[in-house]
Amino acid sequence: MRRHAYLILVHKNFGQFRKLLSLLDDPRNDIFVHVDGKASFNPDKWKNACSFSRLVFIEPRKKVYWGGVNSMRCELALLKEAVAYGPYSYYHLLSGMDLPLKDQDTVHAFFEKHDGKEFIDFWEMDGDIYERVRYYTLFPEGERNFLSHFVNGLFKDIQKAAGRGINKDVDFHFSSVWFSITDPLVRYIISKEDWLEKVFSHTSNCDELFLATVVWNSPFRQNLYCCEVAKNHAVNMSNMRFIDWSRGSSCRHPWTFRLEDWNLLMSVPHFWARKFDEGVDSDIIDKIYYHLAGRRVRRLFLMAAYDRKGEVGPALEAYVRELSVYGDVIVVMDNAAAAGEQDKLRPYVLYCGAERHGEYDFGSYKRAYAWAREHLSLRDYDVLYLVNDSVYGPLRSLGSCLERMESMGTGASGMVLNPHHRRPHLQSWFIGLRKEVFLSEWFSRFLEDVVPQESKEAVCMKYETGLTELLASHSVTFDALFRFKGKSFYNRVKASWKAGAPFIKKSAFTRHNGCLGRQVGYVLEHAGNPSVAAAVREDADRLYGKDYVGRLLGGSGPDMILRYISYLRGKILHGRK
Repeated sequence: MRRHAYLILVHKNFGQFRKLLSLLDDPRNDIFVHVDGKASFNPDKWKNACSFSRLVFIEPRKKVYWGGVNSMRCELALLKEAVAYGPYSYYHLLSGMDLPLKDQDTVHAFFEKHDGKEFIDFWEMDGDIYERVRYYTLFPEGERNFLSHFVNGLFKDIQKAAGRGINKDVDFHFSSVWFSITDPLVRYIISKEDWLEKVFSHTSNCDELFLATVVWNSPFRQNLYCCEVAKNHAVNMSNMRFIDWSRGSSCRHPWTFRLEDWNLLMSVPHFWARKFDEGVDSDIIDKIYYHLAGRRVRRLFLMAAYDRKGEVGPALEAYVRELSVYGDVIVVMDNAAAAGEQDKLRPYVLYCGAERHGEYDFGSYKRAYAWAREHLSLRDYDVLYLVNDSVYGPLRSLGSCLERMESMGTGASGMVLNPHHRRPHLQSWFIGLRKEVFLSEWFSRFLEDVVPQESKEAVCMKYETGLTELLASHSVTFDALFRFKGKSFYNRVKASWKAGAPFIKKSAFTRHNGCLGRQVGYVLEHAGNPSVAAAVREDADRLYGKDYVGRLLGGSGPDMILRYISYLRGKILHGRK
């Protein structure tokens, strides 16, 4: 069996790093990691991070600064550590900000086919690049420090004026840091360690120069997979990395991929891409992760939506976008919506329809299910979810909730169960159904028989409570992540959030004369998904007015009490609910 070594440089974002490890975890791979000495990190907590690959965290950890020589030293340390466990057919250098785009079978098959080739992306040298290595750098680890950078620049100017320099006899070359190279080349590079230290120890940004210089001036140059100079790094295949420099903030920083780049990332032939940042957009990281690994569970979400203005509001768009990370989505709205409004959802869904049918959420579920039966192979899915937009969110990780629901071992699982003493039922705004349910004829007939009811309460009794009773009548087990009696999920917004619920009811903005405003404000302030929280606030402003929402969320405790008293007065005098 041909084995590969992955060498990873990590300095932050350990959540996405754990996903990267999971995607590389394979019996054919071993993984060697250097964690920046500046980072707070305990390797003991990572002992079980891989199930199949050997995982080695190298010591001692060096503090790595942008442009510093320690980056070269860390790469050499990774190569030496891997060789001690090897040999390996290929050694792949990645950063903790990278992700694979292809599965490991594809990667291994490609490198077996091209065995012996070296995958390094050489770039064109220019005058500024030469200055990194032709003049003595006093503080090679200080390029990001203002004072050190100033002194380095001043000292270089003095050398230029005096006609002095260093490394005049070295034929330097320039390449991307990231590579995939063979065992013979790795051993050759390691053999040059003393020379590399002598040449580069007082240079700047040498991580893009040291390996390229060694390889270009060695017999291994003839083994390069593609040695042409690439003008457009974004499409270059020399090292099989997809790095988009065209949209980066500067020539020093490539583009950070977002969820809207999904189709682009899936269309390129490269094996890895960089960079990703969970602080910028965690959704694209999750979507790639679930595409390659987490989609062991294939999910189909049937989304029922309603908007009294006939629009696709920012909260619905954010909700659907989040769902699309974890599975395929079909949306049916119980209102007319212009094509331009529906287009807001099309990047994230298989289908979007909008018509006023008056059958509430179950009427939308009926239409979405019918579309799925006609256009998809439902047997290809493991779980079918019925979800609606009567809630705002998800305001914290949805992936962990889905995994917990799916690990219950029940035929049906819900987000919330109302444990009513006579008619316990799963709340129908988020229910997962296994194949034994969603492929059954009785479930199909249940949806097909949905017709308009005289009231929302009648819909809840006949279809929401009725669905749970139907499950029980067919001996389908069910459970939920959270149990809230009566209307407690509606009314105890803060407590539900603290219990772990990722959603709040939309009605929390208006319920009981707005007396829940401070609780809503607390949840939005502490949301684990700030972009969704911002979309919720924007949507509430759209529906209820900015002034109202501003007063509601900024209200004092006494104001909330007065609002509740006003609600009670209206209920007593006029029977308001």
